[in-house]
Amino acid sequence: MAKLYEDRALVDKIDRYVREHERELVEDLKNLVRIKSVREAAEPGAPFGAGVRRALTAAAELAASKGFAVETYKDMYALAHGGEGETEIGLFAHVDVVPEGNGWLGDPFEPIEREGVIIGRGVQDDKQAVIQGLYMMMAIRDLGLPFHSKTLLFIGSNEESGMEDVDDFAHTFRHPDCSFVSDNFFPVCKCEKNIASFSATADHPFVMIENLNGGAAQNVVLDRATATVRAPEAVLDAIVAKAAEEPHAEVTRGEGYVAIVAHGKNAHAATPQDSFNALAVMGGLLKDIEGLDAGDRQLMQTLYETTHDCYGEGLGIANEDDRSGRSTAISGMCRTNDGVLTVYYNARCCISETKERLESILGPYFAAHGFRCTPIAWTAGYYSDPATARNAALTDIYRTVTGKEHEPFVMGGGTYARHLSNAVVYGGRYMDDDYHLPAGQGTAHQTNEAVVIESLIKSIVIYTLAALEVDRQLHE
Repeated sequence: MAKLYEDRALVDKIDRYVREHERELVEDLKNLVRIKSVREAAEPGAPFGAGVRRALTAAAELAASKGFAVETYKDMYALAHGGEGETEIGLFAHVDVVPEGNGWLGDPFEPIEREGVIIGRGVQDDKQAVIQGLYMMMAIRDLGLPFHSKTLLFIGSNEESGMEDVDDFAHTFRHPDCSFVSDNFFPVCKCEKNIASFSATADHPFVMIENLNGGAAQNVVLDRATATVRAPEAVLDAIVAKAAEEPHAEVTRGEGYVAIVAHGKNAHAATPQDSFNALAVMGGLLKDIEGLDAGDRQLMQTLYETTHDCYGEGLGIANEDDRSGRSTAISGMCRTNDGVLTVYYNARCCISETKERLESILGPYFAAHGFRCTPIAWTAGYYSDPATARNAALTDIYRTVTGKEHEPFVMGGGTYARHLSNAVVYGGRYMDDDYHLPAGQGTAHQTNEAVVIESLIKSIVIYTLAALEVDRQLHE
């Protein structure tokens, strides 16, 4: 029996429909991106801050304007419903975003469109998924495609900072028979690594370093750190001289002090391989300065050791296995309170790693280096066999629509999929998209986050065909 997605006429029909709506869907996405939806202090009716709630409301109103029934639950998530049937196929999206960071071409929340690319915080992670889900549901409805299930679009608002939204959904509602989580690359994600978060607080306060602060999110490689050092003139002279040899540090000399700004290159904690950490720059600058307080130097040595690589080697937790590859580990934030430094870490661990092994390593390591390590917050990953009928078909659909031959992949990111049964991380961006930006920019959590409009169009075609195929499998 021929597969629906091998019917060229059907594929072209869906493609034409999406392209007819191109300007509409682009403007819909831009309007969502214009709402700064970074988590802030809770307010009445806005548990994750007013901006996040505005984005959730806007997305729900957008779904309603497209003709779908929409309800909002506990001010945390909205559900848009379409279709009829005993089975259900869902697409899961979120409208909250990570802090914008530095170095943007313009206002991160005023999207730029150029060369077929839209640039703005959240345009890729994950507001495009709202558009993908809505227009998938519209295509199924408006084109009268062969489909026998209900459709669901989950619109969350707490994916980046706790996933309380999907946890509530998972404990309240029946899970869809298949859920596409559009929050990474195509084709199919076969494994999400385990995630470990922890912090380390110094046993003693700084003496000459007055403060050291940086970062806004634990899961983004820290790209800017600042410190002030008050010390004898000879020590300040040594810092200025050392900084002159460090291209990623700036020093301002004042009366009896220096102010230091260290620069890194940010990236999502799941894909830190091409990044470097501002804390490693700061630690490398200060750890060998003669005359700087010995305790301060010890803390800077540890800071350097634990942040200069992205595989956990300095922390002693490097690991690797055949199914999921190498573990990664980064620091995303540091804070100084009353002279005491706390550093926040985030590790994406291979699927065979255990919380118990990490605890047996990290506790003694930090104790030996003048820090106290907090208990590890652990989120277990999963492995999904790419050879199952569903996953094989989803990979085939991606290749049919795009002509690309990418394989199912492993990722370090944690998505809604690990909280749901019958879920698969499937798109909605492409591994080889060209954003016409410098290396290290354009993708999720990076500066100048971007989406290619042509890829967005194709992704909606892919999701529509995927829903048809999964529906067929559910009813055959």
